[in-house]
Amino acid sequence: MEVPFTWKPTGWFQIGWSAEFPTGEVRPLRFFGEDLVAYRDEGGELHVLEGHCPHLGAHIGHGGTVAGDCVECPYHGWVWGPDGENKRIPYQDRPNTSQHLRVWPLSEQYGCVF
Repeated sequence: MEVPFTWKPTGWFQIGWSAEFPTGEVRPLRFFGEDLVAYRDEGGELHVLEGHCPHLGAHIGHGGTVAGDCVECPYHGWVWGPDGENKRIPYQDRPNTSQHLRVWPLSEQYGCVF
């Protein structure tokens, strides 16, 4: 089916209210046909990343935990930074720098999350 518009986001969209994202909690989201994960780090900053860990595809938003300013995958404990880079793998001496998650830009204004 051909549509007269693009399915890709071309502007800012409200994805929730600031109060829906408490410090230290991880939430699964689904927007723009993609699974996302949102978390507010221990410093209070909100982040939105691609939802699936590239290691084995687990959804980080279902059982993931906040670790400092990072989010930890619930399956094997890979830790992802707010920049989308792999920061730690529990059973390795170094992170996997070839793996990363897409980072979505966001803005909080007047209690709204865009």
